[in-house]
Amino acid sequence: MAAGDSAGAEARRQLALADAHAAAAAEARAAAARYGIADVTEKATARALAPLAAIGYHLLADRQWPGSRRAQVDLVVVGPGGTGRDPTDGSPADPGGSWTCSENPDAS
Repeated sequence: MAAGDSAGAEARRQLALADAHAAAAAEARAAAARYGIADVTEKATARALAPLAAIGYHLLADRQWPGSRRAQVDLVVVGPGGTGRDPTDGSPADPGGSWTCSENPDAS
């Protein structure tokens, strides 16, 4: 082994490690930004829908998606007319944040 070979190898290893940490930090910042947006939009949606409680609806926030350890439904609205969910974070599965509803067949 020539003089400096081990130091050069260690320098390359440390640079690769630094690059990996920088990529992880960028990914974490992007995730934090998405969660920050969801924080604002979920609260605004809950405030806008709160008056529905007066006519028999219930708002259920942050419910676990059935069969998943991490996925959740941002907001479920349950009431006389049926149920609905709103992915207020504009997730890729539903980028418009549109409502998905299930009509109550017993509602008049």
